Amino acid sequence: MRLYVDMIAFYLQKAGGITNVWKELLIRMLRDRMDVILILQSAECHNIYFEQIMSLAPEIIYENGNNIFINRYSSVKCHLEKGSRFLSTYYRISLDRTIFQYVVIHDFTYERYVKGVRRAIHSWQKKRAVKCADSLVCVSENTKKDLLLFCPWVKKEEVCVIYNGAGDLYHPCCNIGRVEELGKYNSIPFLLYVGSRAGYKRFDIAVKAAGSRKYGLVIVGGGALDQKELRMLRQEIGDQYVHISNVSDERLNLIYNKAFALMYPSEYEGFGIPVIEAQRAGCPVIACKGSSISEIMGDKGRLLSACEVSEADRFLSDLENREYREMIIAEGYKNAERFSWDGAYSAYRKLFCGI
Repeated sequence: MRLYVDMIAFYLQKAGGITNVWKELLIRMLRDRMDVILILQSAECHNIYFEQIMSLAPEIIYENGNNIFINRYSSVKCHLEKGSRFLSTYYRISLDRTIFQYVVIHDFTYERYVKGVRRAIHSWQKKRAVKCADSLVCVSENTKKDLLLFCPWVKKEEVCVIYNGAGDLYHPCCNIGRVEELGKYNSIPFLLYVGSRAGYKRFDIAVKAAGSRKYGLVIVGGGALDQKELRMLRQEIGDQYVHISNVSDERLNLIYNKAFALMYPSEYEGFGIPVIEAQRAGCPVIACKGSSISEIMGDKGRLLSACEVSEADRFLSDLENREYREMIIAEGYKNAERFSWDGAYSAYRKLFCGI
């Protein structure tokens, strides 16, 4: 049966985040020759994964209207074949009730950390999608718990949990040469920070931990550094940092391999893909206990109980012991084996196709 996939998320993000999730799943769907039609806003899209997906897409349609801001919150505006299936990459719906609709819930960040109009709009959109869903998927048990909290009419037996994965391109490398993006940090030990730097992500912990232990800090993604972040960086570590944007999976794998540790002190995650990427690449992870991180990492890493710099400092000191570091890396490999995009796709394929 035909599956229409709304590609709206790719017009909202340039890289990473949920578009990384959908990129991995869509590539497998298309290579597997599932009967998929992609719904596009326009032929022009600045997301770094878009061209790779489009090179595999056998059939596309364009949505009516070209205002992405309006379209992202509205129901899909194109004709869908009666009795077909619909999947949005970001909480949109079809008003045609003959359409079977899948909704994938990634997190409840807006509900927990954003206030005012932005929270109200996003929460309304998500709840509308949940109410219209014929099939609900959460990316972790913690996200399922949040779904039942914020949408109490949902019955727990109606929700399927399918874990995200990490790309096959993440793996240990031997004899790595110079990584151009790292500059001087090819030869200077550094901590790594990957992704958004929103308040709940506790970017400040990573910066202060780097300053405390006299490491450099490599910041990947998350958009341009703002003035507040630049002031904090200058105050805590001077010029001992570099910010890298739009890095490919291949290049990020090399950066994980070179890093002393990944700092991931986020207070809340729906899943936490960088944790698994780092573990697959042999990079120790220091993260905060709670939300999905405890579920995803288990005890195979160092979890901060209170997201404090002093605790991160102790963990980093422990990692300077070679034998202990090798033990943490080995446990990380083992933990990361639980998560793969092939495994995730297999579960989604069973959900979509019954096989």
